[in-house]
Amino acid sequence: MNRLSLPLVMAAALVASPVQAKSNCPPREKGSYPWGIDEIMPGDKWAWVHLTIDTDGQPVGCGIGENNMTQGMRSLVCRSIIRNWVTTPVIQDGKPMRTTIKRYFVAMGLKHEEAELKARKQYFREHPEERPECYQD
Repeated sequence: MNRLSLPLVMAAALVASPVQAKSNCPPREKGSYPWGIDEIMPGDKWAWVHLTIDTDGQPVGCGIGENNMTQGMRSLVCRSIIRNWVTTPVIQDGKPMRTTIKRYFVAMGLKHEEAELKARKQYFREHPEERPECYQD
């Protein structure tokens, strides 16, 4: 895996994938962290991703809206999301439906990764009751 693909895989998880609950860990969306830095930082790549999801919550189509990514990166993001991502289906009139949803995707650059690591360390210093294994995704 090259230096760029790991942040892409990690950031794809941020889009919205439910986490399998680990024993005694609080429920949360995969890729969401209480120390998360939500701002765009120098070196970050971002995009609005338009996903068509089926009645099972699986993506069946992907398009990239406004973004600052190269064409190759946009293709990689869509392929990764279609292969690896799932969400809760949209329910209308009590039945799951096929629909298009919009998500914000960020591939963290080096400055952002360093800021996240620093924030993670500070979070666990300030919250000794929290268990790091609950945040391994």
